[in-house]
Amino acid sequence: MEYSEDIPAIGLHVPTVTDSEIVATAHLGSVGQPECQILTGGIDPLGPISIETWNDGRLWRWRFGGVPSGRQVDILLKYHGRTVRRPIQTMPTPSGPRRVRWAHLPDTHFCTGRAPKKGRLRDRSEEVLLKTLDDLRGLEVEWLVITGDIVDGAGSRDDAVAAKRALDGCGIPYAVVPGNHDLEVRQTRQWCKTWGRRRSYYAEERDGIRWLMLDTARGDLSDAQHEWLGKQLEKDRNVPTCLCTHWPVMLRDGELESSFPSSEYLLEKIAIHPHVIAIYGGHKHWTAHIVRKAVHQVVSGEITIYPCTYTVIDVHDSGWWHHTRQIGDLSLVEQSYDDIGDGTTEKWLAGRWGDANDRSFVIPTRPPGNV
Repeated sequence: MEYSEDIPAIGLHVPTVTDSEIVATAHLGSVGQPECQILTGGIDPLGPISIETWNDGRLWRWRFGGVPSGRQVDILLKYHGRTVRRPIQTMPTPSGPRRVRWAHLPDTHFCTGRAPKKGRLRDRSEEVLLKTLDDLRGLEVEWLVITGDIVDGAGSRDDAVAAKRALDGCGIPYAVVPGNHDLEVRQTRQWCKTWGRRRSYYAEERDGIRWLMLDTARGDLSDAQHEWLGKQLEKDRNVPTCLCTHWPVMLRDGELESSFPSSEYLLEKIAIHPHVIAIYGGHKHWTAHIVRKAVHQVVSGEITIYPCTYTVIDVHDSGWWHHTRQIGDLSLVEQSYDDIGDGTTEKWLAGRWGDANDRSFVIPTRPPGNV
């Protein structure tokens, strides 16, 4: 049997790995019936608990349950006379009960009546958002954070009102910050009015966690936000805190985001406040977990462009378990993949997906009183 570690652009991707579940997808073309298994080191391979396919067998998704936690397993995909094998490290089982499950959903790029950009589902953005919210309800998500670029066209109040209507109707409490696609110059007041906020940056507290929602829509923090943030960080160092921005502070290689002038300030400020769990952002449309000076930056993908992902976070006393999820509707995933075009390279796809450690990881927390 031939084994290959080379995963072509049409090959195998693994968006979700938890302590008990693995989800694998593959774009294979019309190659008949593929077979996907997980090798756990036992006598028999582990078969999928569910199989989905779309578009005459071009796109497949396998879901595996009962996967052993905290160890390496191998995904085996057999198709078209060849076999692809990929090692996967499953996540450890968290200790203690889950305190809350929340989701990070950046860059929804909601728009109506506008032609889509290449490879993007923005002509179906309302459908994408509604179906993603259905997914989140099915996952029993209790809190939702959207870090900017809620709409696609800056200044489109109609789109913002429609997006807010969809979010209000989903039954999941949420918080939003503006992105560069949400605001034109001198439109902050309109944004605040639409979203029911006194100002475009604010604090929320839920489930014993403080959320500091920052306005970086114009690529930087205002002087007023600098002052406000400093006071917020000093309020209670025993309360786990998250910073939510549109622009990320760090790039994949750990270097500061040069287009965001306040990135160095934020990094230095957070480094001396270890009760800050992480900075959550978007804008880049790729998935990444970056650590510098013990500061964690989490960047989640975009649901309207392949691979159409978001992040679900399970909060336990021992740490925050992060899992990347792909939107559930395979027809939308396939359309987005097709729209990218034949020039798609594995390097481009790998950049969107991130590494395995970008998609599944744990950020440890300190016990109260030790921060």
